[in-house]
Amino acid sequence: MAVSVAALAILLAGCAAGAESTESESTGDSQDKGVLKVALGRELPILDPYLSVANKDLEFYFAFYDRLVHVAPDYTLVPGLAESWEFAEDMSYLELKLRQGVTFHDGVPFNAEAVKKNYERAISEGTGSIVTDLADVTGVEIVDDYTVRFMTAVPVSNLPAILSDRAGIQPSPEMSEGSDHVAGSGMYEIDRYEPGVGLSLKPFADYWDKEAQGLAGLEFSFLTDSSAIFSALQSGQLNAAPIDIPQAEQARAVGLQIDDKPTVGVTIISLNSDREGLDDARLRRAINVGIDRQALVDKLALGAGEPTCQWFPEGMAEHDPEMGLEPCAYDPDEARRLVEEAAPDGWTLTLSHMSDDFANTQFAQAVVEMWKEVGINAQLNPVESSVAIGLLNDTKEITALGAPFAGRPSALQTIAHFTIDGGFGVLGDAHLSDKREELYAQARAAADPDEQAGLVREISAEMVENSAVPIPLYFERAPLAFTKDVHGLEKYVSNKLEFRGVTVGSAS
Repeated sequence: MAVSVAALAILLAGCAAGAESTESESTGDSQDKGVLKVALGRELPILDPYLSVANKDLEFYFAFYDRLVHVAPDYTLVPGLAESWEFAEDMSYLELKLRQGVTFHDGVPFNAEAVKKNYERAISEGTGSIVTDLADVTGVEIVDDYTVRFMTAVPVSNLPAILSDRAGIQPSPEMSEGSDHVAGSGMYEIDRYEPGVGLSLKPFADYWDKEAQGLAGLEFSFLTDSSAIFSALQSGQLNAAPIDIPQAEQARAVGLQIDDKPTVGVTIISLNSDREGLDDARLRRAINVGIDRQALVDKLALGAGEPTCQWFPEGMAEHDPEMGLEPCAYDPDEARRLVEEAAPDGWTLTLSHMSDDFANTQFAQAVVEMWKEVGINAQLNPVESSVAIGLLNDTKEITALGAPFAGRPSALQTIAHFTIDGGFGVLGDAHLSDKREELYAQARAAADPDEQAGLVREISAEMVENSAVPIPLYFERAPLAFTKDVHGLEKYVSNKLEFRGVTVGSAS
């Protein structure tokens, strides 16, 4: 559901009144703080992080739910609600020392019992990636009031990174599926939530890290139209938002700040290899080499991106610098030959895309035209983002989906989600291989980061060699725009915005 600029004005007018009460109720210096008004280009459809399936919902959640482990802008893991962590010598568990004196927004104390209860609810009620993330955790043992052990069936060396994402979010243990009770643990708490309109947050008075609370309030507008978002930035109704790449030059011209650092976010095409035609490696190969990655970057990202055959960008240890683009180089002649050989009577492929995302629609249209040129009778299937994610993750009722993948804090999470048996993004047997499963198990058991990264590079090479799916296409440097009075806001390599320490007003 799109939100109009008029609706945004109504929301922010109401929020301004809320901000005044927030200042009087919170710490004494709150009158010196400003309210950050943000549009992320989408809505938050559900407040329970364990029931959400969209990875980008986490940008909302991280503001009012805390996690066991935090991520720094450069992808480094840092303490959160867990002050420290350590693996058992035999890697049979991860022990976490919990922060003391923390309370949830409903007054319930945070302790080992809360962590254990949240884990049990996550695996019993959770949907989507959280189930995959915790698949090898067999239980949470309480050592004392502020020490827990995440027990694992096999070594899971990336478990701290997993606990920096959705699986590490700590809602109040009083929350449950079907209940109206919502209480977080983060630096801000919910002041008002209006489905289809916006989300208003205020500082949580008892939050343990006061330096993280640089704002008098945080207002999310559920604007989804990119033109309306840009207009709201220009008029001052918003002071931060991701914008379309073609808008970046104009944004700079009107005095907005731009951060377009690269992240782990990558545009991909998921293919259901259980569907007719996609079970044939020749047609999957034709789909891959029938796409001109550089043309997509030049046309859609205006050159602000990097074509890729692999999942991990340059700068990450898991990136294979020797792979290059040769394994997936655009080759329309080979693509035509493979289509004629595998489907001499013709073949139709339906590509789903997110109808409420203009950039994604442009991407899908461009890809379909490329496929038609190599003999693939491609057609578009527009669906709303929330529907597309459900078709991919839950029902698997999708043939092909072109979409941006937000990335994960751990390379092994990405591998698991899409290519390992039980992963939420696995669509058919072509996602799987015995060799990949073996390499994945070795990587998870590897305590040495360099050894683990080398094994991930082997997995990437195996996927390309065997025309495994999904297909990564390019890393895009999507711009984040914000007004000059916003300080401390930046894109994280994790491809998720966080608002710790962000301020609005005069630079301190």
